[in-house]
Amino acid sequence: MRFLGSGSFAILLLFVSLAFPKEKNLIYGVNVVWGVSGSSWGADFHFRVPTLISYMKAGGVTCTRLGVSWADVESKKGVRDWSYTDKFVDLVVKNGFEIICCFCTTPEWASELSEEEKMLFHKRGLSNLIGVVAPKEKYYDILEDFAEETARRYKGKIKYYEFWNEPDGMGMPFIEYENGKPKDIRFGGDPKVYTELLKRVYRGLKRGNPECVVSVGGLESKTSFLKGIYDNGGKPYFDAVAIHPYAENGIRIDWIEEIRDLMVKMGDADKPIWITEWGWATQDWERQARLLRESFVEIKKRPYIKVATFHTLNDWRGNESDPNSLIPMGLLTYDLRPKLAYWEFKRIAHGWE
Repeated sequence: MRFLGSGSFAILLLFVSLAFPKEKNLIYGVNVVWGVSGSSWGADFHFRVPTLISYMKAGGVTCTRLGVSWADVESKKGVRDWSYTDKFVDLVVKNGFEIICCFCTTPEWASELSEEEKMLFHKRGLSNLIGVVAPKEKYYDILEDFAEETARRYKGKIKYYEFWNEPDGMGMPFIEYENGKPKDIRFGGDPKVYTELLKRVYRGLKRGNPECVVSVGGLESKTSFLKGIYDNGGKPYFDAVAIHPYAENGIRIDWIEEIRDLMVKMGDADKPIWITEWGWATQDWERQARLLRESFVEIKKRPYIKVATFHTLNDWRGNESDPNSLIPMGLLTYDLRPKLAYWEFKRIAHGWE
């Protein structure tokens, strides 16, 4: 038998590694506040964005959750402006990170809220939720077309799609009426409405890119909502289930396992769970680092968890002009200094003991 020399063997290994690149471990993700007031808008591309990218690379981050907003791209019916979204998608992909795309929000022309209905949101201090009201059924065809165009446009750049954000909580509010007039705002979602939207979006995304992976949108707390999706014929229209298992002292392991048990019971044992938000708002840096370390141990015990994006890389302010509105969930401070949890995340992501 003739054996390869060490040089030939090294070349063979290089060829194999190029032909079959190692798949990224997507549990080392972070959600990033690129711009102002918790959003991607108003981002500073000269200093802040490159600094955030540098911390992500050094910290071993493999993926990030990024929104594609129907409301932003098509704020005027029939006119789609992709320029700002393109900029972020290209930035993230160019720097080697996988995108977990949160596909959400409704243009005001598609929700058709009256001035009286919008005023109800303003009076309740919930103006920010106007954009996540479900679209009217007559616009479902346009939503499906938008999904198809999105997947086709970003084929080769975006593979993973999460439809909506917390539809079982505040993420898809409904208006309650009394004598034909808007009376109150109801939260907790409607799995029947959500499932019809999911079917449309799933079909559109798969036509645009048959190889994309589509998840139920980051559930906030309700296993019953996922059961409602199954009950309304949603099983063939998602490839994964995304959840936000927030807990005061770690992550909600009991709820993760409850979701998993339901999926197995419904014949979906082969579908993964994505954790697209987890973390803690705390000024106690040592506690944050400890909780992060302990949560990663639990995540790694469960191989069906294929994606985990920590919320967030950096602290942000709900109101940029108000220092007291700080949300201290980041691995970095508001002025981008690393906390203890950043170094802990980096150690774990790089596999350092």
